[in-house]
Amino acid sequence: MEINETHLNNEEKIFNYYIIGYPVNHTISPKIYNEIFKIWNINAKYRALPVKPDELSTKIALLKNQNIRGFNVTIPHKVAIMNFLDEIAHNAELIGAVNTVINKNGRFVGFNTDAIGFINALKRHVSLSFSKSVIIGAGGAARAAIYELSKYSDEIHVFSLSGDSAINTANYFRSMGFNVIGHKAETKHYSEILPNVDLIVNASPVGMLNQDEIPIPPKLVKEGIVIMDMVYNPLMTKLIRVALEKNCKVIDGLWMLVYQAIENLKLWLGFKPSEILLRTISERYLIGDNHER
Repeated sequence: MEINETHLNNEEKIFNYYIIGYPVNHTISPKIYNEIFKIWNINAKYRALPVKPDELSTKIALLKNQNIRGFNVTIPHKVAIMNFLDEIAHNAELIGAVNTVINKNGRFVGFNTDAIGFINALKRHVSLSFSKSVIIGAGGAARAAIYELSKYSDEIHVFSLSGDSAINTANYFRSMGFNVIGHKAETKHYSEILPNVDLIVNASPVGMLNQDEIPIPPKLVKEGIVIMDMVYNPLMTKLIRVALEKNCKVIDGLWMLVYQAIENLKLWLGFKPSEILLRTISERYLIGDNHER
C-alpha cells in the first residue's frame, strides 16, 4: 500500500496507525486493531505497509510528514529503525530494538513492547525459573526475549544462521552482566546444548513462510521442556507440533502478539483491553485466514 498526501487529506480526521516490515502480508494485526477500534468506537485505522530495507529512511520521513499517531515495526527493521527516531525509551535502548513508535508532538519516540509481551506470555503458562535456555534467532525479538529472560534463566544460549549475529548479540548482553553465549545454528552445537535445556524460544521467522520448516532438528527436542514459538501464523507450527508429540509445555506465538498489543494500545490510546478478548479476536481472524488459503 502506498501512502501520500492525498491519502492523508482524505482521512485527516482519522487516527492513522501502521505496521511496517517486509514481508507483512502474513500479519493479522490490521484486522485485530481495526476491530478493537470499532468495539471502542475509536476513529482510527491500522494498516500494513510493506517497507523494504532500502526504503526505510524515505518511508519514515513520509510517515512523519503525514503526522500519523504511531506504528509498529516488525522484521527486519526492529534494530535499524532506531537510527531514524527522535527519542528512544530506556528499556528499548537497553534491548537495542524498537517495535512500537509514538508520535509525540511531531517527534517519533520508540518503545519496546515485545519484551513485556514475551514475558507475560511465558508467565501465563509456566513458572519463571530456568536453568538453561535457548533462543533461536538474534534479531529484535530475540533481543527482547534475552533482556527479559536474563532475570529468570541462569544461562542463555543464542543461535543464528551465520553465528556472527548470535555471538555479537551475546557479547552485547554479556557486557551488561548477563550470562549469554552465542552459537552458529549447526547440528553439532545444538547436539551439545539442547539435551540440557529446560526452555527453547523460537525468535526467528522459521516456520512462518514455509510451514514444513523447523528451526531445530526434531530429534533434539527434549521431552517435557517448555517450548515457545514466536511465529503465530500458522498457529500450529511444525515446532509446536513436534513439541506436543514430546509432551512439552507449548506456548504459541499468538499469546505474545496479544500481550504486546495490549501494551501498544496503552501507549497509543491509554486503554487496556482484556487478553481474552484480544485472543478471541485474533484466533477468529487467524483461523479464517488459514481456511482461505
